[in-house]
Amino acid sequence: MTDESEKEISALATPFVVRAAAALQAVSGLYLAISAIQLLVSLRFVGELAPIQYLNWAFIPLGVLQILAAARLLRMRAGWGWVALALALVVALGATSWVALNVFFGIFSCMQLGTVSFAWIALVLTPFTIGPLARASRARRALERDGMSLGL
Repeated sequence: MTDESEKEISALATPFVVRAAAALQAVSGLYLAISAIQLLVSLRFVGELAPIQYLNWAFIPLGVLQILAAARLLRMRAGWGWVALALALVVALGATSWVALNVFFGIFSCMQLGTVSFAWIALVLTPFTIGPLARASRARRALERDGMSLGL
């Protein structure tokens, strides 16, 4: 094995910032989906506020997508860094707005506060994953070009 191959293989190791961002993405997505289910089960908006309830139905697949993006970050897939960043932005802004609206109507959920906290921290960490993900993707292509497919 050459020094270049060893450098390429070491580029495939998952750095701490990627693991941390992926963990926060996954927890944020899980909290988002669970808090949306909690609100769907526990309360109903009526009258002119009835359409607001459909936001909870949108938050469930968004949380699942965020968990999927976290898994792809751990697999060091370059394109998923941008997807995870976009999801983190949407979840952070959406969850914050949703919590503000719920608090305005007198609804309080600790799960929603956790969602907002984890979403914003994930949003701060996710941009730092894009460089390591791109290096890992280049290293994976170079190793495959040299005939060393690692099944990654």
